[in-house]
Parts: sequence; C-alpha cells; structure tokens
Amino acid sequence: MTSPSPIRRLAWRVLLCLAVLLPWGGLSGCQPPEQPADSLEAARQAAVERQRRVIFNNDGDDLLHLDGPATAETFLSVRTDHAAGTMVDTVFYFSRRPISPLYTGATRSEPLAGRLQELAREGADDLGLVIEASRKQGMEVFWSMRMNDIHDNAKPESEIAQWKKDHRHLLMGRPEDKERFPPSDPRNLWTFVDYAHPQVRDLMVETFNLFPRHPESRATRMARRVWKEIGDPERLAFTDKLYVLENLESVQAGFMMGSVPVEGRLPVPVAPGEAVQRILPVADDLAGAGDRLQSLELRLKLKGLQSSHAVAVRLNGERLRLTRRRPDWLIGPVPAQAMRRGPNLVKVELAAAAPSALTLGGLELEVAYRR
Repeated sequence: MTSPSPIRRLAWRVLLCLAVLLPWGGLSGCQPPEQPADSLEAARQAAVERQRRVIFNNDGDDLLHLDGPATAETFLSVRTDHAAGTMVDTVFYFSRRPISPLYTGATRSEPLAGRLQELAREGADDLGLVIEASRKQGMEVFWSMRMNDIHDNAKPESEIAQWKKDHRHLLMGRPEDKERFPPSDPRNLWTFVDYAHPQVRDLMVETFNLFPRHPESRATRMARRVWKEIGDPERLAFTDKLYVLENLESVQAGFMMGSVPVEGRLPVPVAPGEAVQRILPVADDLAGAGDRLQSLELRLKLKGLQSSHAVAVRLNGERLRLTRRRPDWLIGPVPAQAMRRGPNLVKVELAAAAPSALTLGGLELEVAYRR
C-alpha cells in the first residue's frame, strides 16, 4: 500500500479536528498520533457528531489587553481562565505568532510583537499556554488560522504581506481596486489571495505542515455568566435578557464588514408620512410567562427626535404608548400578550406633518423576570 500524499495527510488532520476552511479563517487541531486510515475515519466521524454546548472562538488579541507585562498568568487571566467551570467545552484559538505568510498582524513595529517577545523571554507562547490551560480545564481546543487574511487591505500598499508583494499575480485584485470600488463592494478588498492558483494552495499546505507541534497537544462577569448559562435552554428560560436589532452603522465603512447585507437591519430613515418595519426575533415565551415576568420595555432610538415629531409605534399590530424619556429615545412598556415567540413585527410611522425625517438607529426589548 502506497503512503498517502501530503495533501491527503493534511486532509485527515483537518477533517479530524473539524477544520472548516472559511473565507476568514481555518481551523486545525493538534497533530494526532499516526493511526490506520480506518481508525482516523472513525475518530473524524466521532468528532463531527460530538455534541458541543458552547464554542468560544478567541481571535487571539488577549495580548493587547494586559495590565502590565505579558506573563503566563496575566495572559490567561484576560479570557482563558474565565471559561473554567462554565458551559464552554470547546475553544478555537487564533495564535498571533506570524505562522502564515499571508498574515501581517504581528509585525515588529506593532505592539502585539512586543507582547509576544515578553512571553518568549519567559519561555512561553500564546498558543501553548491556551492549549495547556484548556486541557487542564477539560476543554477541547483547536488551533485556528486565517486562510485569507486581509488586514493589510487597510494599510498602505507598501505594508502588505511580503509574500503578496512578491506574488501580485496570485491576488484577487489590484491596488487601484481600493479606490475604484466602495467599501460596500467585496472587490474593494484587493489583497485576497486567489485559491484557484495551485501555488496558493501549496503554500497553505506547507504552512500547515510546518505548524509547530506541542507535546500534549478581561472576560467580564457578564461574559462568564453567559458562558455558564447559554448552553442550557432551561437555565436561560427565565433569565433577564436584552433583545437588540443589529445596527451596522459603525461597520459599514470597515474593510471587512462593508459587504454585509443591510436589509432588515439598522439604521433606516423614516420620512414624514411614511413607516418602516423591522422584525425583532424573541426566543422567550413571554405571553405564557405569567407572574414570573416582571417587566417588558421597548426602546427606540430615533436620531433627530423632537417634541414636535408625532411617532406611532405598533408591535404585531398593537399600538404602544412610548414616551420621550431622554434625547432621541422613545421608551415604554409592552403588554406580554402582544409578544410572540419568534419573529415580532415592529412598525414605526412618522406623521406627515413632522418637521423633518428621523433615523431609526436603535431597537431594544428589555425582559426582566422576578427572582
């Protein structure tokens, strides 16, 4: 029997560890011991079918949020230690060491590089610390790597990854595309590499094969509470919640989020004499919560709101009484019987006599239960 090709061996490793190659990131776990093909396939299938409660995807910028010098203790205290004793049972960690030649996030001139050097002087590295700590806490851990990093798209052309400078013909675009296309157009992101070229695929196979092996292989209090509860629907059933409709205003000019669809999200203009509708998904059975429900409050942020603006708000067809309690906000109670489990239709209508148009920039439903 001939030995499998390097690509075949890589595929086994990636499949075994649920490595899904996405546009923004790739996942690969630690190197498994050599096993027969049928044993690897069985292990891969078991991993695919494994029930996971909460996956904590750590993008690896813990090192940028340290108080004081980078040590093993300070690094792990930012995020990793907070997962202990929660419902997090799987960790994906993106190491910030410059493993991929397509990644520019830890160049010598950036603060992150200095933090990595501080850890290195202690004989440690970020990935090794996360693997060791996660396993001590009984959590499954995967190494994550961006398969098509485009952080350099936001930098001057002279600062893109060196490999990209040397292989311009293997990129998805050209420098002039950044000016030619708006941020909302994916073609604005010209520093993507094109996986249609064998050279790109071979580069990443080599990168995975060179991945260093390990012998055994300021989250907030609220985040820790969420980790403890979010994997159990029964524990979540009567916990306080804040349902929010996503506002994309802060990311529309971003180098990565400019192409996110805006349909059904915020912000949205409301012209005099017109109405806008948005769907607010709600997981709780609020109409059936009975006496356990303490309060329901709907909040709308309407930029430019004045006392002379007459605004009608309906939830699933029922008119709500909201008042202007602070600048740009209409706030008021919601009758539980008006709520539905699942999609809820919110309609905001501005009177024709309104002095100016408004912008709906916030839609929130706060749910509070009795203890």
